[in-house]
Amino acid sequence: MQFAKPRLLHKLSIACLVIGCAMTSVAGRALDLPTTQALAENDSPVEMFNLGWIYETGSNGVAQDQGKALQWYKKAAAKGNPNAQFNMAVMYHEGRGTTKDLKQALYWYKKAAAQGDKDAQYNLAILYEYGLGVSKDYLEAFKWYLQAAEQGDVEAQYKIGVFYETGSGVIENIPKALQWFLSAASQGHRQAQYSLANLYDEGYGVAQDFDKARKWYFKAASQGDDGSFVNIGVMYYHGNGVEVDYQKAFQWFLKAAQAGNGIGESNLAMMYETGLGVEQDYKLAAEWYKKAAERGVVQAQYNLGMMYDNGYGVEQDYSEAVKWYKKAAEKGNAEAQYSLAISYHEGQGIAQDFKKALQWYTKAADQHYSDASFNIGTMYYNGDGVSKNYSQAKKWFERSCEDEDPDACSIYFDLENQGY
Repeated sequence: MQFAKPRLLHKLSIACLVIGCAMTSVAGRALDLPTTQALAENDSPVEMFNLGWIYETGSNGVAQDQGKALQWYKKAAAKGNPNAQFNMAVMYHEGRGTTKDLKQALYWYKKAAAQGDKDAQYNLAILYEYGLGVSKDYLEAFKWYLQAAEQGDVEAQYKIGVFYETGSGVIENIPKALQWFLSAASQGHRQAQYSLANLYDEGYGVAQDFDKARKWYFKAASQGDDGSFVNIGVMYYHGNGVEVDYQKAFQWFLKAAQAGNGIGESNLAMMYETGLGVEQDYKLAAEWYKKAAERGVVQAQYNLGMMYDNGYGVEQDYSEAVKWYKKAAEKGNAEAQYSLAISYHEGQGIAQDFKKALQWYTKAADQHYSDASFNIGTMYYNGDGVSKNYSQAKKWFERSCEDEDPDACSIYFDLENQGY
């Protein structure tokens, strides 16, 4: 049996969410230090807050003192000052001037959020989304993100788009996701620009529109978004909304790879391997596949295994091939599962083991990998590592035939005619 050698070009999907940073409010003040001190000591919540800010930042000639900052914020917070409540929550959140205490942070974020502080609403949503100091609760996270978003917080608008797209804490609604992504993207939010482009690119919940996709990918790319580098490259590779241009595809994959994007590295390796848009160079292909494989890119792991298996750009090394096949196979890659099964079947790069060969053939066959079904059929047909069983062989040849393998169909019908 031959190895299957498909080379797949991959496109990035929505980027993973990143926990936003807590931000400290900036005090607006014009009073001198003695006056601020006097008014603070005379129970003015605003000046208590301002004095806390002076100690937190070490401004107005005062030595920075996070502990004293917290003391004055507490006094102002107790009197209902939302800025002090928020800043104190941040200090508990980050462990500045006090022991880190997410439950206290949650308490004071809630106080400030209830008074309409959008930064507190956003940070409170983060705590609920990621289960920090509280049980994870997407519904509650959505509620607070929405309140911040409706006040114009661009990060919250992006998050609401993600929640609507993924159905987290709310019923999936792509038109609403599009609306919120557009709002944030129009204000220059890079991830929202990428997400908006991706929806248009895939035609997911919206009419596919490559022109709009390209427009927003370029806006995100101008801010250094490496995922957009990849997907612009894919558009030039396939000719989606543009003329096919392998050289431009190569340049965009190169930008992504140089930015450390694993999918970009894998796609760049594929260009070097095939010689599309660049002079064919198996050595460089192997080098870039390895970078991507070490980042955990499954297709690159499989392709690197193939390079070692065939000695393309590297010294042929069956053991190294098996190593990379295993990594990709264990993550569900059908091609790698099939190739790993072949290695066990033939004892190439690893001790021959028909039981494991059958195991990995079956995993690939369950993903409609026709060659795997065919090989299981041959094992039962020939009694190769299993008891010869024509009925079992027929079952597997039938599966391969259903996946449009003409040789399997021929053997299946032959067995059918023989009464098996």
